[in-house]
Amino acid sequence: MAEWKRILVEGDAVTSNLATANLTQSGSPRTYDVGSSQVLNFEDGTVNFKNSSSATKVQISANSTNVIALLAGGALQFNDSDNTNSCTIDVPSNITSNYTITLPSAGPGGTKILQSDVNGDLSWIDTPSGGGGTIDGSGAANRVAYWSDADTLTSSGDLIFDGTDLRVTNKVVAGTLDAGFINAEVTGLSSDGDLGRGAELLRVATSFATTAGRMYYINSSSSWSAADKDVEAAADGFLVVASGTNATDGMLIRGIMRLGSGAIGGTPAVGDKLYLSDNGTFTVDTSAYTTGDFVRAVGHYIATNTIYFNPSQEYIELA
Repeated sequence: MAEWKRILVEGDAVTSNLATANLTQSGSPRTYDVGSSQVLNFEDGTVNFKNSSSATKVQISANSTNVIALLAGGALQFNDSDNTNSCTIDVPSNITSNYTITLPSAGPGGTKILQSDVNGDLSWIDTPSGGGGTIDGSGAANRVAYWSDADTLTSSGDLIFDGTDLRVTNKVVAGTLDAGFINAEVTGLSSDGDLGRGAELLRVATSFATTAGRMYYINSSSSWSAADKDVEAAADGFLVVASGTNATDGMLIRGIMRLGSGAIGGTPAVGDKLYLSDNGTFTVDTSAYTTGDFVRAVGHYIATNTIYFNPSQEYIELA
C-alpha cells in the first residue's frame, strides 16, 4: 500500500478510499507503478475513461453483463508487435436494435467459415463448394432467377412465379408439363399477333416472311402460303396464324390471339363463329360465298379484335 498511498498524495488526496477521492492528472505524462507482483482491484461500481471533452469512451463495470463497453461509436483496435500497423473492429454508425453475437464453443478444427443462427450464435461450417458468380441486374419482382451461364445469375419477364402461379411466356417448355389447368386469360393484347395465355405455338426453324395475324398453311414445298377459301389446297390444309413478321416468330396452332384491322370481314360480335376468307383473313359473313368456295370454321370472336383460333378439321365445298 505504500506505493498506492504515494500516488494519492501526488494527486492531493490523502486517503485509501477511492470513492471519496479525486485523482487529478497533470498535463505531463505520469507513470504509476503498482509493482510486478501486486494486484490492483476495483470492486463494484463503474470505471469510466473520458476524453478531453469529458465524453465517456470506455466503460468498465464489474456489476454489468457487458463488463467492457466502447461508447459513442468506439472501435476495438489491435496493434501489431511494434505498433506500426493495426486492425480495427468497428460497428455501423447507427445500430437499429440491440443484439448479441456469441462465439463458437470450440475452435474450427480445419478450414471453416462462421455461420450465424437467428439468435446470433456462431458456429463453424464447411466452406461451400463451387465458384462465385455475378448477377446481371435484370431482376424484378416475382421473376424466377436462373443461371444464364456458369457464372451469371439472371432472370426474365417470361418466367414469373408470384407465390401461387407459375407463368411461362414466349419460352419453350421441354419435357412433361404437369399443370392443374392452363390459364387462357386474355391480358395485355395490344398489337397484331399478340398471344393470350395458354396459346399453342409451332416453332419454325426456316425463315419465311409473314404478316402477323394472318392465316397460313403448309404447302407442298414444305413452306407457307396464305390460306384462302377459293382454293381447296389452301382451305383444307394444316392452318396456323402468324404471330409476327416471320414464321420463326412462331405460328399459332390453337389459342387466343389479337388481330389487326382488316383481318376480319363483316361486323363481328363477341361469340360469333369465324370462317376462312381470302388471303389469310377471317370472316363472320359467309353470304358472299359462291359456288366452288370452301367453307371452313376456324374459331370464334371473343373480344375486340381478339379471336380464339381452333380450326375445324372438316370443310364443305359450295355447289
